[in-house]
Parts: sequence; C-alpha cells; structure tokens
Amino acid sequence: MSLTDTPVEYALEALGVEIVGASGDEIQCFCPVHHLTRGRAQSHPRFYMNAESGAALCFTCGWRGNLARLVSDLEADIDLDDFEFTVLVRRTDRLTRAGESEGEEEAVDPYVSEYAFNKNPYPPHKQLQTRHLTKAVAMRLNLRWDEARRLWLIPVLGFHGEFLGWQEKGPGYFNNVPPRMRKRRSLFGLQQSTGNRVFVVESPLDSARFLRHGLSSVATYGAAMSSDQLHMVCRRYKHIVLAYDNDRAGWDATASVADQLRIIYGRPALYYRYPPGARGEDPGSLSGAQFRLAAAEPLPVPPGIVRSLQEL
Repeated sequence: MSLTDTPVEYALEALGVEIVGASGDEIQCFCPVHHLTRGRAQSHPRFYMNAESGAALCFTCGWRGNLARLVSDLEADIDLDDFEFTVLVRRTDRLTRAGESEGEEEAVDPYVSEYAFNKNPYPPHKQLQTRHLTKAVAMRLNLRWDEARRLWLIPVLGFHGEFLGWQEKGPGYFNNVPPRMRKRRSLFGLQQSTGNRVFVVESPLDSARFLRHGLSSVATYGAAMSSDQLHMVCRRYKHIVLAYDNDRAGWDATASVADQLRIIYGRPALYYRYPPGARGEDPGSLSGAQFRLAAAEPLPVPPGIVRSLQEL
C-alpha cells in the first residue's frame, strides 16, 4: 500500500529502502547509507525524505542530500525519470478501482485543538537564549514549550491565518500534529512579515531570529519549497533573499528555488551572506555580528560562484 503515492516513494522502493511510515510530506525509513557512513545497518528508523522534493536527512549519521545524491551514493542503476510514469500508472489503477464504489465522501482534514496547543507555556529564558531569541518574539509568533518533554512547539498556520496544527521540535527530533498536516500551504512568519524584502529560511526558529532584528522572514519547514509556498512568496514580496542552511541540502534547495524563481516567475534571487569558510551553519546559529552583517549585505550572485572565486 502506498503511503504518499509520489515518485519519491516508488524510487525509494526501487532502491530497496525499507520504508516504515510517513508523516505529512516526510517519508520515514531505515537509513540506506548507514553502512557507508557508520559501517553498520541502522537500528532505529531515523532517516526522513521529503515526498515532494526528495530532500533527506538522517538524524543518526548526519547524511544530508536529495534523491539524486542518494542514487549516486548507492551507485544504483536506476533512472529517476521513470518514476513519474510509475506514479501515473498506479494512480490511474487506483482511481479505476475506486470508481466501482460510489457515494464515498471526500476525506476531510483532521480536527486539531488550538486550545491544546495554547495551554503550553512560552519557552523559558534559557531556551530562548540558545536560539538568540526574546520572550517578546516568542509571544508575537506564539512559540510554545513542552516542559515535560523539553520540546519547542511551533504553530503552523495556513496562508490566511487558519490554525492547522503544530510542529514538535528538539535535538534530532521533530513531529507533526496532526501527522498529515498540510505544511505545503503554510509559511511560518507570513502573518508577521511586512515590507518588500523577505528572507526565506528552513526553520521557523531561524525565521524568529530575523523578526527579532526587525526583518521579515518566512520559513518553509524544511529544505523544500512547495509550489504553493513559492507562489505566495512571489506574490507577496518584491525582493527575495534565500537563506537556507549552509550545508549540502541547503545548497541544493537554494539552487532549485533560485532556478524556479528565474524560469517560472522571471524573478532574481538574492543570497544570504554566510561568513567565509563557514560550514554546517544556519542563520540562527551565527553570532550577533555575523548575523547582522549577512542580513545587511545579501549576495547578488549564488554562493557557489562566490566560493569558487575565493578559491582562485
């Protein structure tokens, strides 16, 4: 039985990846490259791949990348272009069978309790400090804290402010409530953003840091941007600064979104100026001086080109 009915899921199956479940747009698996990075198989399934974009992360060994990189690392002899056809065939077959049974109602979104979310306290001062945030920012964005499990609780609102659920986040852990929440029609920080310039980031907590400095920012809840999110950003803002994480998955997402902005919308992108030589950083982890400098002077050319010029 298909969990997401996407080319990404069927490609994982063809690669022999053991899929154990799916939460929203995230497919959960046993890490397929664990034997390469750690020399042994993974004991607990902590590898997640986005069902739409193919961006992936293993929370145990730290492997990051996308579906194309996974195929390359596994040296698999498959053509990813074949899987669009595979999905089309399976969907057609499924719709034909469903047509034999009439009167089925369309599935509705699961009910979520906004009260259950809001009854949690705001994050304590010590936790806010670790992310360079203030209580005022937490209150403005309605960030909450699960005291018992020591997790950040991040609200997920639709484009028009409707409450869709929340995301639980901690070191090496995240969970969506409800599991199949439609994050593709949500941009964290959208309701608080003003002006013509916006910084696009992966994590809501990074977006919160921009807000602390009076800068508009939206988060896509990971290293992937849906077509709905991209359309909203292009419709709402004149200047778009891509500030994805400074790692392989972030670079891949930056290149992909920049291409879509240019080809589909005819729009240029600016790029967040990470400090020279920085690796494995995100905007929220930079020092105050580094963060302010990077935000004040975004790059007009892709970071990859800048790094190449620096090495000449």
